[in-house]
Amino acid sequence: MGTARLICVSILVILMAILFAGCGGGGGSSSVPEGLGIIRGTVQEFPSDRAVRATADDITVSIDGTDISTLANADGSFVIEDVPVGLYTLVAQTQGRARALVVSVEAQKETNVGDVVLVDAGQISGLVTSTVARQPIPEALVSVIDKAYDVDRQMPRPVRTCRTNGLGSYTISGLPAGDYVAIISKAGYRVVSRNLTVSAGATTPGDAALQPITAVGTGGIEGTAYLQKDSGEPVPIAGVMIGLTKSDVPVPASEGSGSSDPDSPPSPPFWGPFYIYTGEDGKYRLEGIEPGEYKIYAIRPGLEYQERSVKIVANEMQHADFIMSLVPPSIGTIEGTVTNSETGRPMAGALVSAVWDGESVSGDYGGSIVMPGDDTTQMRCTTDEQGHYRLVVPDQVTSIQARADGFEDTRVHVTVIPGAVIRVDMELHRYSGGDMPPPPPPGL
Repeated sequence: MGTARLICVSILVILMAILFAGCGGGGGSSSVPEGLGIIRGTVQEFPSDRAVRATADDITVSIDGTDISTLANADGSFVIEDVPVGLYTLVAQTQGRARALVVSVEAQKETNVGDVVLVDAGQISGLVTSTVARQPIPEALVSVIDKAYDVDRQMPRPVRTCRTNGLGSYTISGLPAGDYVAIISKAGYRVVSRNLTVSAGATTPGDAALQPITAVGTGGIEGTAYLQKDSGEPVPIAGVMIGLTKSDVPVPASEGSGSSDPDSPPSPPFWGPFYIYTGEDGKYRLEGIEPGEYKIYAIRPGLEYQERSVKIVANEMQHADFIMSLVPPSIGTIEGTVTNSETGRPMAGALVSAVWDGESVSGDYGGSIVMPGDDTTQMRCTTDEQGHYRLVVPDQVTSIQARADGFEDTRVHVTVIPGAVIRVDMELHRYSGGDMPPPPPPGL
């Protein structure tokens, strides 16, 4: 995945409320109107142990699929108030750099996403037409997700969605460089998927031609996916993949990387022959399905997987809603001391970040992934005066990384034990150039 694998994703990412100790968040706020919440955080244009604004370019922070947005302040901080309860993809971007992450908003509460670190980004832009007469298709739903989609780990990943305009065109900007799957759909047409690569500072063509469904004797299914919060009514949720497969075909719970053929359906977990993402209103619609017995399933990492049986009948539209819940991660604790390798003395103010599968889950190249779970979950921190740190993290974390100005980064592999505390001490070696070391190669 290259740079895209450096998500905090980025991944992404699975929806949800991992709140950062020392960064606030999670508490109630009597000043917030009923049924609404607050998102707060700080955008960093480049990795650092402190917020940095390197340019005077505006940084826009928006909630994908809505008209809710704000500009970050001069120090990178931002607050978005009066956000309806739900699960969202939050996008921060400036000229050529961006980050998307998943955020859960709860009623009369504040979600603090901590530091969101931008990375080099590009965009996908295309024209959606009909295979008949090449007429443009307005209001087609375009859903984009990176190929590191992982069902088993339940790590949240952003799903970017938009609609084509009246001329059938669309643009999704602020996509970190990497490989993506784009799924384009519109009622009355067969769904099309494209495997696309986004390069930094470039526009990737994402044209698609949809075939009208004219077959007689086929059926369909439609419905809505909802997020069930601890309090309040279920709320519609975008970015849930709805798939349909024959009843005698097993649905594997494995990670998929997509097909190398740009015009073929991607490999698992995008199981065929029918699949689609829910739109901004949480709705989906699949048509042109041969009558028979099927299994329909709903997937979004960070949410509980759901599956049920359905019978497709000729010339009829079936209905199936899904009410999905957040999956709390298994939590463990990592603590230790960061010292200067030359002096052996503890280092105060060193940044310690959790890393998942080679991706920086927070801080350094990743930005923040907001996950379901305990309000005490912490994905990054700075060492105290005694050089001590403590992270409370999900068991998907595979490494921790320490860094400080003028020192080489140090990364140590860890195995998080749910419910237990493990100790990991780290040494930092002074960088020969005296400044921050250059970024590591993509994927490291």
